[in-house]
Amino acid sequence: MKKNNLPQMNKHKHGFNMKKIFLILTIFGLNILFAQQMEDALSEILKNNQELKAISEMNKLEVLNAKNELIPDNPELEQEFRENNNYEIGITQSFQFPTFYYHQYKNVQLTKKQQEAIYRATKVRILEEAKIGIFKLSYLENQTKIQEERLENATQLASYFIKMLNEGEITQLELNQAKIHKIAFDNQLQNLHIEKAEVVESLKLLNGGNDVNLSIIEYSKNQLNIKNLKDEYLEKNPDLAIEQINQQIADRHTKIAKYGWLPDFKLGVHKEKESDPMLHYGISIPLWKNRNHVNRAKANQRYNATNLQYTKQSVVSKFDQLGLQFSILQNKLNLNLSLDLNTKELLEKSLKAGEISSIEYFTELENLYEFEDELLKTKLDLEVVKVKLTSFKF
Repeated sequence: MKKNNLPQMNKHKHGFNMKKIFLILTIFGLNILFAQQMEDALSEILKNNQELKAISEMNKLEVLNAKNELIPDNPELEQEFRENNNYEIGITQSFQFPTFYYHQYKNVQLTKKQQEAIYRATKVRILEEAKIGIFKLSYLENQTKIQEERLENATQLASYFIKMLNEGEITQLELNQAKIHKIAFDNQLQNLHIEKAEVVESLKLLNGGNDVNLSIIEYSKNQLNIKNLKDEYLEKNPDLAIEQINQQIADRHTKIAKYGWLPDFKLGVHKEKESDPMLHYGISIPLWKNRNHVNRAKANQRYNATNLQYTKQSVVSKFDQLGLQFSILQNKLNLNLSLDLNTKELLEKSLKAGEISSIEYFTELENLYEFEDELLKTKLDLEVVKVKLTSFKF
């Protein structure tokens, strides 16, 4: 192979100090723009998300159902006709023991809290999915640009190798390697387009069928103190909050069930045609109706208590797993960033100088690209873990 005829690959040019200063200022401004853009996108998703709208309507229904338990039975109107144009008319209202309504009122308040917690948990989950989707889309768009550049370089090199083969400077094996090199990048680029389309559609679904228009998003530079974060993570975890309220509701239902053994009352007025109105009342004898209500309420209470403990353990376990992933990914990223290889430039110089063969060049270049891709994927994975660790703050 001729040493000085290798086509020039695309390279990034480094500016002087003034250009570097300008670049730093530009990046600082872009970070603010990226943060605002992310906030606007998430606000739009919250506004348009159909699941949140459905949950909101369902929450209203559940509160109304709880309020219905406060309403007594309908009054009963009776009229009886007798001989000689005589009649009797009466109106009766039944109601339960007064303390029942107190506990039902408390149950309504707990139901409101429960539905608010369910809405917040849904909101946190949707925002977490959206933010992760946005970062994945940004990563895929960045990877697409990198892959397009690699494909362009590989195409130039393959064309040059065809010319070199015709001139007898290289073997068919070397040309085949160049062609395989090019096709591999083309395949990877198509796979990126497929992945990006999937993420775009998932974000569109979260946004109520509307496109989410974003540029490249900058990863946050904020560091997390895992030890200090754990208490807040457990205290504000939305799933744990739901289970805690469910336990309170189960406790309240048990109290309500116990009051079911108290009698119901009926109060009314009856009047005959030839007599004054008469007040009358009745009282039920709760022998059968409440037989299994208390046991069922206690069973539900035990279930919720057990489920609450399980949820606590699950939340703690999830945090510990995420914390471990964060530490590993952070160490991995710092190690990778500490390497300053300049391998691509060295490979090109060695190939030009004839110090390595084209096959060695392709092998080492693929290793380099694999390292670069792994670095970018590590950055994404770290950001995803950070989102999951802080999603309760949304």
